Amino acid sequence: MTLLDRRQVLAIGAAAMTGMPARGNAQAPATVRMLHIETNKAVLAIWERSAKAFEGANPGVKIEMRGMETGAFKARLPTILQSDTRPHLFYSWGGALVDQQARAGLLEDISGQVDAGYLAKLMPVALDQFTRGGKLFGLPYNTAEIGILINKELFGKAGVAVQDVQTWPGLLRAVRAFKQAGIQPMAGGGQDKWQMMLVYGHLCLRLGGRAAIMDAMAGRNGGFDNPVFVRAGELYKELTDMNPYQDGFMAMKAQSAAGLFADGKAAMLPHGTWFVRQNASYATDKKGLPDDKLNFIGFPTVPGGAGTLRETQVNLNGWLVSKGSPQAATAFLKHLMDAETQGELAAGGFIAPANLAARDKLTHPIMRRAADTVASLDFMQVAYDNLLGPNGGKVADDVAVGIASGRMTPKEAAAALERARAQDAQAS
Repeated sequence: MTLLDRRQVLAIGAAAMTGMPARGNAQAPATVRMLHIETNKAVLAIWERSAKAFEGANPGVKIEMRGMETGAFKARLPTILQSDTRPHLFYSWGGALVDQQARAGLLEDISGQVDAGYLAKLMPVALDQFTRGGKLFGLPYNTAEIGILINKELFGKAGVAVQDVQTWPGLLRAVRAFKQAGIQPMAGGGQDKWQMMLVYGHLCLRLGGRAAIMDAMAGRNGGFDNPVFVRAGELYKELTDMNPYQDGFMAMKAQSAAGLFADGKAAMLPHGTWFVRQNASYATDKKGLPDDKLNFIGFPTVPGGAGTLRETQVNLNGWLVSKGSPQAATAFLKHLMDAETQGELAAGGFIAPANLAARDKLTHPIMRRAADTVASLDFMQVAYDNLLGPNGGKVADDVAVGIASGRMTPKEAAAALERARAQDAQAS
């Protein structure tokens, strides 16, 4: 994966010679097709208003939005991008799929259509995820910090302070304290696997830092079959050997596990800050955990680890531009990502925006924390199911569950992850 530093990102914009304004200039007649996975009606209404405003300012341009269920989107996208009616703008989580799509010639280089002034409004590390080989293929939309949500009331009952779980050894001690107090330490959904993978992946980053992740992605120093990743598995096994999750967690979906936490039945939930948006929908009473009981601590540090707090695991959403798209597609994307539209979405609590100016519209402290944290990062690691290729992402989920269930040793997990990475690299 090629990641750019802040100066390189801004240099792309400085080299732009044909930047198109986001609104107010007539565009050549065009229909812009946009493929997404959004289901929230309030979000879709904001998008539609933004599209209508853009169409009004650009006579002859029509924006067509089409939604698709997430699983179907991921499964069908490779075929869709080969069709004559492929979308001009499509949803992306960053990571290895961007590499593959860029190498396959499926993406449009929009570097010349986005000037340096516009790029400076967006989070640099988020822009990295849509930049390859000095070319810009899309723009970031929404960010979320990955870590651990906590129930402050249950912490108080067990005599555990927030600062007690800022380190990995402290987290393990807290699990023991919750058990002794008769409180469920963690909620987890093993059936969907990704929730287990978030913890394992974050331990890898805390131990190895950016250098270890980049080396592994490039197959250097043994790739993922490296002592750093074996040790991460050992630390995760220390946690899972303590049985921190609820009984039957391997048969429970992640949404149901989040429901346990939203109902106040677990002290901690490994998750992301997007939980805030879905808190009420997860809960039995459709109200969720009250804000005065809810907090987010990020992810604990690991003593002796090379990772820093300015390197963290993040969920990222954005948009890519497909090859051959009309320039009106990029112009609309810039319009959709501007401070006005992103600010409206942020004010509604729907996203932690990638547009820096829109952060001021965030009212929920956890969402604001996520936006501020991601904006200040030196390195953003997207979750392994997106960081790695299609085979590697699936195996990452499998090995995390394998460790948690005791079916796989940490050494076996690291070796399996490296085999999957190598297979994806050979296929690309």
